[in-house]
Amino acid sequence: MTHPSDLEKPRTKRRMSRRAAAIAVGMLAIGTPAGASLLVENFMEASITAAPACFNKVAGGGIYVPGDADDPQAEFDGTNTTTEDGVLVTEELLTIRGMVGDRVTYTRVVEYKNDCDIPLEVSLVNGVSAGTWAERTARVYISKNGNPADLIDRDDATDAGPVDLADSDDWVDTYIEVDKGGVVSSPSTTVVTIPPGESRFGAISITSSNADTGAIDTINWTAQAVHTRI
Repeated sequence: MTHPSDLEKPRTKRRMSRRAAAIAVGMLAIGTPAGASLLVENFMEASITAAPACFNKVAGGGIYVPGDADDPQAEFDGTNTTTEDGVLVTEELLTIRGMVGDRVTYTRVVEYKNDCDIPLEVSLVNGVSAGTWAERTARVYISKNGNPADLIDRDDATDAGPVDLADSDDWVDTYIEVDKGGVVSSPSTTVVTIPPGESRFGAISITSSNADTGAIDTINWTAQAVHTRI
């Protein structure tokens, strides 16, 4: 005959096993960190040096040094500087004079030279204006080739105004444009390719109203050169 206490022994053993397991898990939880991480540090060094620039801007053939305050003016200063990231860098300066009641276009005021041994994709970007631009507008162009037309063609002999440079095959279709009031409605130009040893030229057009007082407005842009390996 089986004694009742014998039937209870296995059940008691099972209860003890579960309790022991619970204690063990609890101890593991206390001893294991809440999170884990892995850090791999692979060290490198870059040796930085500098060489003479091979993409350059110089005065073009369309420079006008005025004899007096009524003369056309398109002057280039290659010694002007500015600060970028705390470092003094070159920022070539153009001094351009419009004429009250007229639109004045200067071609070849700057030459963008590729003295590198690789072709460069060049565009004028990041057009930003300062000043009131209350009575004038401006357009900034870059040529498509190394020998753009210096004269602006007219539609015919009776055309009273110059054709926009963008209508010419020699100049980009998209240009930097500053509207009246100083809004830069087009901040960059079309990209042009400059092969090694060649140049492209810049042009600027200023339209001044009859109420233009001659106040100084400015426009800044960046000549951006890119080379992509295929």
